[in-house]
Order: sequence, then C-alpha cells, then structure tokens
Amino acid sequence: MNPLNELPHDAVQTITAETQGEIIRWTGRPNPRSIFWSATPAWLMGIPWLALSGGMFGAMVHVALFGKANTAAMNGWGPAALGIAIVFVSAFVLIGLAMVGAPFWAWAKSRRMIYVITDKRLIRIGWDGRTKEVASWDPARIVSLLKRERRDGSGTLTVTTLVYQDSDGDKSKDVEILAGVPNVAAAERLLREKMDGRNGGASGGGAPLHRDAPRDKAA
Repeated sequence: MNPLNELPHDAVQTITAETQGEIIRWTGRPNPRSIFWSATPAWLMGIPWLALSGGMFGAMVHVALFGKANTAAMNGWGPAALGIAIVFVSAFVLIGLAMVGAPFWAWAKSRRMIYVITDKRLIRIGWDGRTKEVASWDPARIVSLLKRERRDGSGTLTVTTLVYQDSDGDKSKDVEILAGVPNVAAAERLLREKMDGRNGGASGGGAPLHRDAPRDKAA
C-alpha cells in the first residue's frame, strides 16, 4: 500500500518535495482530537490563573482610570507604582491567555502536520500554505521508543534521541511525541529495525531500550 494514499493533495506535494531521493515507508497524521485533549491540563490550569490575574489587572486599571487619587500619592510614586504593577500583572494575563488557548492552538497546528518515516530518517512536516517547517531525526541516534497503542491500531509513539554526549559522559536527549497517529505499530517497527541494524541486532548492554506501554482499552 502506498503510504501517500488517502492523504490530502497539499500534504502529498509537501512530502514529495521534502523527500526527494528517499523511499517513503510510513506516513501518519496526528489525530487533532487526541492533540486537543492532551493539552487540556494547561487549559484547566489556565482558567483559574486567568481569572485571578485578569481580576487583579481589571481592578488596577479601574483604579488608574476612575479611582480617586490621593493628592500626596499623586505627587509621589503612587502613579508610577500603579503603572508598573499594571504592566507586571499584564504579563500574567498573557500567560493565562496562552494556557487557555493552548489546546485550540495545538488542535489547529496538528491539522496541518504529518510525520513521515523514510529509509533514512524520521520527519515531522508542518505547513500553513505560506511557510513550511521541517524537523528530522536520524534513527541512528534513537535511544528508546515507547509505544501506546489503542485497539483500532492508532496510538502514541514517544521517540527519544541522543543529541550529544560531552566529555564528562553527560547526555542531552530530545523527545518527540507522535500523538494519535494511525498504525503506530508499523512506525515503531520501522524505527526499531533501524535501531537494531545500527546495534547489530538485539545484543549486548549497549542496545537501545524498547518497551510498549499498556494498550488503551478504548477504541
């Protein structure tokens, strides 16, 4: 089966342009609904955050515009302190807005995102019609895979790659989460094959870690 089948035309064009000279083994689009719900903890935290900071901001602005100013304070640092406080609290309001909007932003972004596995690399491609964002990972640098699979074959694959290792042996790792992608087992198998090939098969203590999370019961 052609991995490009059933993909939108603009997605096929974007993938084809990015993978010239490579063989496409697997493609998967994140499920926007899964992405939305995965971001809801930030949304739930953002509601009280925004309510508190927004209330404080509104009260300060009301005092600045309509409050009866003390003459002595107005001649001193009162107005300046109030202005600084408004600017300071407004930063927290913006953070709250970002937290509340996080699931919706993630949902919209996931609708124009796709993961691709070729014979050479794992790729994440995002596009909006005007710009294209591409990130790729060399399977030779993957150190662990964690798969969470649902009964319908979709699921989440967490890919951890080694970015660098300094002279002291300290390692820096990068984690990419393929959330809500179809046929997650095929993606995990393809990446694991490359990991096993790099390490000469499943041997020795230096072999990368591979494990499956428990299957979700819901379809």
